Amino acid sequence: MSSGPRSATLAERFILAFRLPYVLGCVLVGVVLFGIVDAVLQAYSATSNVDRTFAYVFAPPNVAVYLLVAYSFYASRYMRERLEQVGLAPFLPDGEAGYARIFGSVSAKRPQVVTWALFLVTLLLATNASAFSGAGPGTFVFNAGPGSALEFISGIYSLVSYAVATLGLSSVLWTYSTISRGIHRFGGAPLTLRPYFEDAFLGLKPVGSLALSLASAYFGFIG
Repeated sequence: MSSGPRSATLAERFILAFRLPYVLGCVLVGVVLFGIVDAVLQAYSATSNVDRTFAYVFAPPNVAVYLLVAYSFYASRYMRERLEQVGLAPFLPDGEAGYARIFGSVSAKRPQVVTWALFLVTLLLATNASAFSGAGPGTFVFNAGPGSALEFISGIYSLVSYAVATLGLSSVLWTYSTISRGIHRFGGAPLTLRPYFEDAFLGLKPVGSLALSLASAYFGFIG
């Protein structure tokens, strides 16, 4: 893929690696592989009880988390594709070059990795605060004692699930913030606008539509 805002984000590339329709890939990753499967391993390794495991896996708060993660992978792609669909390059004096300069950070790899790492570390600290303080057990169990193989596997899988979830969650924040910042920079550029008598919005109505789409996707995520 080429560099710049037309390239997929890290979260998109992860979903696309499954070679499925994108929405189906989001559901597979967020709901099934790193949602239900992770919850089954956690609950069964702790209780060895099928009924309690089933109740835990399909508890409404847990289902909400699965759906949130799936949506986060979808939302980041939706926002970036909306940016592409609007077609802002013709408004800029340097066209595609200016567009890439203003919005290119959307797909920049290094800052995405940094944002992802910060999300992951923050989530790990928040969910394991009791373990760090010595007040209780942590989220992950890496006990090597007898009969603990499933607990060990569950701990490893949960850690991977945290990494995947934070990839999606951080991608939403990254995509929203970089496109929003790009719109601000776009507004400060010497734009080529349509005459008022042809269009009362000077041709900029798609920019308002883009901002509304971003807000809808982002606040749908945090709300």
